[in-house]
Amino acid sequence: MPSIAYFECSRCHHRLSASSPQSVCTECAGTLYVRYDLSAAKGIAVRDAIAQRQTDGRWRGMWRYKDVLPDVEPVTLGEGWTPMLPSRRYENVWLKEEGARLLEEAKQRAQGKPYSYDVSYFTLESALCTYKSWHRPNRRFPNVYADMFHDRIKKAESHWPGRDFGEFWAARRECLPEHLRLEDNPADVGVKPIKQNHYRETGQIIMMDREWLCFKNDYNDKVNAAQSGTKPIRADQARDRTNGATAPTQGSGTRWHDTVYDLTPVEKIGGVWFKREDKFSPDGMHNGSKFRQLIWLFSRKQYPGVVSGAVTGSPQLPMTAACAKHYGMKCVQFTGARKNMALAGEELGAETILVNPGYGPLLNKRAADYARKHGFLYVETNITESKDVEEFHRVGSFQVQNIPDYIETLIVPAGSRNSATSIFYGLHRYPPQSLERIILMNIAPNLEKKEAWMW
Repeated sequence: MPSIAYFECSRCHHRLSASSPQSVCTECAGTLYVRYDLSAAKGIAVRDAIAQRQTDGRWRGMWRYKDVLPDVEPVTLGEGWTPMLPSRRYENVWLKEEGARLLEEAKQRAQGKPYSYDVSYFTLESALCTYKSWHRPNRRFPNVYADMFHDRIKKAESHWPGRDFGEFWAARRECLPEHLRLEDNPADVGVKPIKQNHYRETGQIIMMDREWLCFKNDYNDKVNAAQSGTKPIRADQARDRTNGATAPTQGSGTRWHDTVYDLTPVEKIGGVWFKREDKFSPDGMHNGSKFRQLIWLFSRKQYPGVVSGAVTGSPQLPMTAACAKHYGMKCVQFTGARKNMALAGEELGAETILVNPGYGPLLNKRAADYARKHGFLYVETNITESKDVEEFHRVGSFQVQNIPDYIETLIVPAGSRNSATSIFYGLHRYPPQSLERIILMNIAPNLEKKEAWMW
């Protein structure tokens, strides 16, 4: 093996002794080249003998050529002689298969383990991905690059329609097991905060389409329950939950505001995908996106009571009364008559104050005046928030995260447009990759007369 002859500055070409470690040039602080004494390797005879001696045969890789390598003790993991693969598209083009040796080593280490059948190129990608930042919280969940590869193929297909990207999809089928291919697991959200942050916070890998033994963790249990329609799953709540959620609850059990960041399932019914917001029902009686946002309003701070004004047919009245009961607060409702939803609110403990005429604007003015006088939480018409608008709609925006990326048309029911606003905000934060069209489906009467007001 050749020895180091001297160091040479890459900038001023000054030479330094190799007898002691050097980092930069002592004359100009330039980067140093390491120059070797290769005089012993001169000549054709010596050249032809390189890597041909019997003692060289024990080295598979670069150390076979130790005659022209630094004079150090070889260190190797057995790398070398990885295969060359012919391109399926271009003639006379060969690709160096560098991962083969690492894959072989990974399979050897997994022998006899229950996850041995899952060892694939994913294993290599996982190791490299997590190793790069093992010393700090890391959002790069194992298989993130396989998911990113999927996204890039989809993006390329959208940019160049008509081009054939089948070779890339075929490579994924050949090199990745089914459970790591997003195209074969439509309920897996891929590279989204819900998945990235769970790994960052717990170190657990989420495969959201179904349960896989090699990725079993508490999150997957919630996912499976949600997809069977029994329980919503927990979303990325740690970063966006309001720190001031201090309102106490009566009795024991789950606090309702601990569920507002849970994702409701997406289910395919009759060939159409439905976002099942009706599955969000902490009390088993009231449900939907407005109930979620109402709970968030209650959770921000402790109030002596809550007041709401709404017409007798509005579900806002019993929803508000249910939340007041859960949080141990007095509830007052302004309405036009003791019937319909107003009676349902009374059954949950609300005190009714009748207003004549029972029109919405007058009901809300009386409720707002009462709230200011008594320091109560005031629930505005249609359960909305006029001050902390962004935070209010952020709560509902999370629900967009598990809309499948291949959905091209989204139909949004539009009444007061309150929930629709949260959905649009979510689409801005977590845009589905294939979404091309959004249809607002009117569910309010006399839209022509109320259009200006509703927008």
